[in-house]
Amino acid sequence: MATTNTLNVTLVRSVIGRIEAHKATVRGLGLRRMHHTVTVQNTPEIRGMINTVNYLLKVSEGTPLAAKVSKITATKPVVAAKPQPVAKAATSVPKKFLTKTGADDLTAIEGIGPKIADLLIADGITSFEQLASAKLSTIEAVLKAAGSRYAMANPGTWSEQAALLAAGDYTAFEQLAKELDGGVRK
Repeated sequence: MATTNTLNVTLVRSVIGRIEAHKATVRGLGLRRMHHTVTVQNTPEIRGMINTVNYLLKVSEGTPLAAKVSKITATKPVVAAKPQPVAKAATSVPKKFLTKTGADDLTAIEGIGPKIADLLIADGITSFEQLASAKLSTIEAVLKAAGSRYAMANPGTWSEQAALLAAGDYTAFEQLAKELDGGVRK
């Protein structure tokens, strides 16, 4: 059997009534609920986590990355990659507008919380410049696709706020943010 660099891990037993360390290990593997499956890297650290809670899991070898890529390229047309955000100099941008990794922190924008930021990042909007140039209809479509909980958000001023942050006009952004409540003008 060929070794793969990924494993498919499924939570098949409940974590209710288990010790906290085992619950934390299951969460650390990225498993959130019963019958949830995640694909993880096959590393000694991950295998150790799996061995700790093996009585709760079903593990199988994942598809090798090369096979996934060839399967994807065989079925879908090749699309140009989305542009990657340009790294900013750490000295020019205040830390409160950056994540721990140095990327633009979309949650700095009034009306965007961590969950909505994750949705935007998953859709390829990872920087203030990309958010500023994104069409309102595109942002609304991302929110609507995520469910009714997110469709309630009003992204009307997000592009305006992102444009100010992308331009480096932090005082104007902070003034605008004071005028907003949940991303909507008071």
